[in-house]
Amino acid sequence: MFLLLMACADTAEIAFPTCTVDLLGLEPASARAGDSVTLTATPLTELQDSALRVGGVEAVVTSIDRSSCEACDTCRGANSCEACGQDCDACDAECRDACVETLVFVVPEVPAGTHGVVLFNAHGGSEGTSIEVLEATVDTAGPDSGLQDSGR
Repeated sequence: MFLLLMACADTAEIAFPTCTVDLLGLEPASARAGDSVTLTATPLTELQDSALRVGGVEAVVTSIDRSSCEACDTCRGANSCEACGQDCDACDAECRDACVETLVFVVPEVPAGTHGVVLFNAHGGSEGTSIEVLEATVDTAGPDSGLQDSGR
């Protein structure tokens, strides 16, 4: 009876756009937890559908900028090119030469060392890159610094 029920079960397929999100560079390439880092990547979408992980820990994405991408987007739409289709010959000049896409994120609390960075958005996911997370700095002007209040 159990096998018969399994044979009659409906299956559903969920289709969504998938492509490789290319991670092109990090600035700076090394940072401390809490620092902001700019990631150049393509194709980018919106804050609400972007998830970035550093060493498997979710990072806060604070902004996404697609500077000078209007001509690229218009060309792709007019030529029925997919958003993540890198092979859109009619739009190569508009997309490669002018459109710069960046995402700013805050490095999460992870141990010092080299950690993988991956990005997922409505277009798909990245293969990853890495960032060097530096040791946290010690506050040298804290209460034990030897500096005293002059009382003025």
